[in-house]
Amino acid sequence: MLIKKNQMVLTVITCLILLINGLLVTKAANPNILRDSDLKVVVSLSMIGDWAQNVAGDVFTVTNIVSGLENPHTYDPLPSEVATVASADLFIRFGLKGLEPWVDSVIQSSSPKRILTLINVSIEEYMENDPVIGKKNPHVWMSPINAKNMTFKIYQTFAQLLPENNATLYNNFLSYQKDLDDLLKRIDQAKETFNNTKVVVHHPAFVYFFNLLGLERIGAIEEVEGAEPSAAHIADLTDKMLQEECKFIINQPQLDKEDVEALALDTDAKIAVLTPLLGVEVEDSLKAKFGDLIDEYIEMFDYDLYKLAHPYNPSFESTSGLEIVSILSFLPLCIALSTTRKRRKDS
Repeated sequence: MLIKKNQMVLTVITCLILLINGLLVTKAANPNILRDSDLKVVVSLSMIGDWAQNVAGDVFTVTNIVSGLENPHTYDPLPSEVATVASADLFIRFGLKGLEPWVDSVIQSSSPKRILTLINVSIEEYMENDPVIGKKNPHVWMSPINAKNMTFKIYQTFAQLLPENNATLYNNFLSYQKDLDDLLKRIDQAKETFNNTKVVVHHPAFVYFFNLLGLERIGAIEEVEGAEPSAAHIADLTDKMLQEECKFIINQPQLDKEDVEALALDTDAKIAVLTPLLGVEVEDSLKAKFGDLIDEYIEMFDYDLYKLAHPYNPSFESTSGLEIVSILSFLPLCIALSTTRKRRKDS
């Protein structure tokens, strides 16, 4: 009886060994196939991270290098983040050097196992000519239509790496595609309000979004990216706004507001502050609606649509609390002077 039990134990152990060996051989024969617990996906920017995580769902967690709170144009990765890229089975980037100038050097020094570049810059994929800047506009992620195509590329790559999870990944992908389609419907509904509205932008980041809304951009404050506009350029832009009766300026929370508010005051225009990037802190009055931080792609567009519908007038809202206190502090003096003058006149 004991011998039979021992034989059964040996049989079970042998089967387990064969099973493990079989799995190892399978993985060795096709090194691109990984278990979900093994897969390490790292992305350059949080925008891509949001798309990738929506496709991955609960299968695995995506790691962002630039979380969204930092400026992607000037970001300098930490040594630990370079090591994170080096350990990645898959590194995903947009492929736009102006947006991710640090990526090439990180890839060269870290050599991730596999790289997915979402935009084929050599053929200017997704890019359309922008008459405001006189060249192809690289802000292609500002169209949910382009986001759908890039998310499909992400799904295809995930499915190749984790074929055993394809059904789950595909369902996640379809669910997110529906969410993007619903967003496009909301944008199309908003077009009834904004179609043919003339606007001036601080930075030409919204062309693809505004094309969907029917907004007409007649100029940009920024002549060269990152450089202050010349006085002559602002004067020309002011004349154009007055001639074309443009009463709308678009700013970004990542950019200075001084030039924007000065132009708005000179042209009697209102300002809407929209964001083309994640990681934006929400003002206190909107936290009940959007939370503390705009950290999801679809939420970013809903936030921008809301801000478009609620522009502000800088003649009232640009006055700081200290300025108001200073003004109020003179009221007693003004009243006293007025009373003194009245007494003298009466006497």
